[in-house]
Amino acid sequence: MAEDKQEMKWTAGPWLVSRTNLVTPFNSIVFGVDFFWSPHSKKADIANLQLASAAPELYEAVANLMGILDTPIGRRKNGLAADDDVLTQARAALRKAKGEDNG
Repeated sequence: MAEDKQEMKWTAGPWLVSRTNLVTPFNSIVFGVDFFWSPHSKKADIANLQLASAAPELYEAVANLMGILDTPIGRRKNGLAADDDVLTQARAALRKAKGEDNG
């Protein structure tokens, strides 16, 4: 099950790509890219914005999956061990998104 949204420190999704910015549906800017100063190509900057725009939904989906899979019954039904690589990666990604692990 996804964590309580009150615990999250980031701007609630969905996030949308609007020119050079990520915005909320009410056009509040989450963050943006200055194409003039960016060391990347415009195409790469737009792709990065598109990937970042999916972050709230991706976090929620992974948290929901972990709520199902990362339990004794979920692991047994799916042939996973508690230290299985996919579970370890998912735990690390969720910690990183919450700022608990910068590695």
